Amino acid sequence: MANLPNRPLLRRTLCVLLLAAFLPAAPKAHAQETGETLNKEGTFREDLYLAGGRVRVAGVVEGDIVVAGGNVSVPAAVSQDVIAAGGEILLEGEYGDDLRVAGGEVTLGGPVEGDAVLAGGTIRLGEATRVAGRTWLAGGRIEVDGVLSGELRIMGDQVTIAGSVTGPADIYANRLTILSSARMEGPILYHGPEPAVVEDGARLTQGISYEQIERQDVDGRWAGLFFLFAWLVLGLAWVFLFPAFSRTAAEATLRDPFPAAGTAVLIAIVTPLIAFLLFLSVVGFLAALVLLGLWLLWGVFGYVNGLVVLGTQVLRWVRRGGAEPVDPARANAPGMRAATVAVGVLVLAILTLIPGLGPGLSFLLSLLLWLLGAGGLARALLARYREAKPAPRSA
Repeated sequence: MANLPNRPLLRRTLCVLLLAAFLPAAPKAHAQETGETLNKEGTFREDLYLAGGRVRVAGVVEGDIVVAGGNVSVPAAVSQDVIAAGGEILLEGEYGDDLRVAGGEVTLGGPVEGDAVLAGGTIRLGEATRVAGRTWLAGGRIEVDGVLSGELRIMGDQVTIAGSVTGPADIYANRLTILSSARMEGPILYHGPEPAVVEDGARLTQGISYEQIERQDVDGRWAGLFFLFAWLVLGLAWVFLFPAFSRTAAEATLRDPFPAAGTAVLIAIVTPLIAFLLFLSVVGFLAALVLLGLWLLWGVFGYVNGLVVLGTQVLRWVRRGGAEPVDPARANAPGMRAATVAVGVLVLAILTLIPGLGPGLSFLLSLLLWLLGAGGLARALLARYREAKPAPRSA
C-alpha cells in the first residue's frame, strides 16, 4: 500500500504550496492566520486562509476555506470551495461548492454540492458522504461509501466500493473489491492486473467492463510528487533571488510564446554542436565544459520559468478571464511571486493525478512547458544583455 510520507518537511511544503497558490488570487475580503494550533469557531462572512500544526474550523463560513496543517479538521458549513492539504484531514461538515484535498490520510463524511477531488495515501468516503458533482480520487488505499451522484474516477492501489454511484465509473487499481452493499447504476470500466472481486448482492445495473493492464507502480506515482516539490523549491528560490528578472522572463514568454519556443529549439540543437566542435580542439576543452554547464542550467531554469509562466496565466484567468495583467506592484509582492510558482506546480500535480493520463501525453505537456519557459528565458537574457551593453559613442 502506498502512503504519503508523514514528515514535517513535507507538511510544511504542502502548507506553502496551498497557501501561496491561492492567497493572492482571491479578490474578496479574507482572514489569514497561522499558528501551531488554530481552533476557529463561529460565523465567518469572509474567506479563511489558515496554516498550522493542528487546525480545526467549525461553525459557518460564508466564503472559501484554504487550510494546511499536520492535522486538519473542518466540521463546518462552508458555502464556497474548500482547499485543504496536510497529514491527516477530516471533513465532516457541509460543503456548498467544490472540495480539493491532498493529504496522507483523508476522510470525507459530509455532503458536497460541487465536485470532490481528493488525493492521499489513504482515502475514506464515509456513509454520510454525498457528492452532487464529479468525484475524482487518487491514492493508495481508497474506500468509497455514501452516495455519489456524478462521474466517479479512481486511480489507486487497493480500492473498495460499498456505497451508491449514480454516474459512470472509470477505475484504475491493482485490486478492486465491490461489496454487497454497493449500488452502481452507470457503466463501470475497470483497468487492473486482475478481475474485480464482486460480492454477492452487489447491484451493477449496467455491468462492468474489464481491461487487463500491468500492475501499476503506485509508489512511483508518489515519488513523482517529490520531484514536483523539488521544482517548487527551485521555483521559489528563482522568484525570490531574482524577483525583477523572473517576472521579466515570464512576461517575455507570455508576450511572444511561438518565438520563445522556436528559440528554445534552436539553442537546444546548436549548443551541443558548438560544444562538440570545441571538444575537438585542445584549447577549447575548458570552454566546452563551461558552455555545457551553462546550457544545463539554462534548461533547468527554463523549466522553472515555464512553471512561473503557467502560474501567471492561471492567476490571470482567475482574476479577469486571462486578459488583464496583474498590477506591477502586486506582482512584485512576496505572496504573488510565490503564487506564480505554486500554481504552476499545482497544475502539474493535478495532471499527474488524472486517472488514465498516459506517459506520452505527460511528456508532451512537459516538453511544451519547457520549450516556452526556456525560450522565454533566453530571450529575456538577450534583452537584458542589450540593455546593459553600453551605447556606442557618437563621433
